[in-house]
Amino acid sequence: MVQLDWFVLTSLAQSAHVVLVIEYLAPVLRCCFFFCCFLLVCSLLRGHVDSDKENSLTRSFFPTFWQTSPWQWGAAAAEDSLTRCLEIQRAAIADFNPDVVVGSSWGGGIALLALAEGLWSGPTVAIAPALHRVLRDAGELKYKWAEVEQRLAASAHCLTLVHGVADNTIPIADSETLAAAIHCELVRVDGGDHWLNDALLNGRLRELVVQRHEAYEASTM
Repeated sequence: MVQLDWFVLTSLAQSAHVVLVIEYLAPVLRCCFFFCCFLLVCSLLRGHVDSDKENSLTRSFFPTFWQTSPWQWGAAAAEDSLTRCLEIQRAAIADFNPDVVVGSSWGGGIALLALAEGLWSGPTVAIAPALHRVLRDAGELKYKWAEVEQRLAASAHCLTLVHGVADNTIPIADSETLAAAIHCELVRVDGGDHWLNDALLNGRLRELVVQRHEAYEASTM
């Protein structure tokens, strides 16, 4: 029986998608509506600023709100949150010294970024990584997907992507595109949704972790 220490990057950020569609409103009513929404959002964000989750997207949004242009709010908050996550995982990886790093969704995105930024260079299992969608939807400032993808190519032998075919949160096309671009392993889970609980919690995840570790060891011999 192979005994491995493996470190799971959990989804430590809070995120929300708010879509406001307003049509056919008189200019005055529209201004009033957005002003009320602005006050509500600021009030909610202030309530989250003292959250224990220093790297949460909500916590990152409030300070960057006053420092950037309106069209860069999302990108600035995402960048700040990703940077905070990387710093937390840098310390955790150094302290824990894992054999394998595993991340799911936002954590999967942080695992990819850790590889790309050189914080981690060992075997990695990224489950439905959200990084591409975060940068695509929020916008790019410091972290640009094309550059991340290019740097990940050197770590392709370390990386296994796992993605549910029926994932409606992070499209499997994101992982398929990345796998094709850098030639890393992609495990497609038929019928799997974004959480993949039924598919991975029955021992399949451990199997993937062991396989990834063994493949990495073989590639470095």
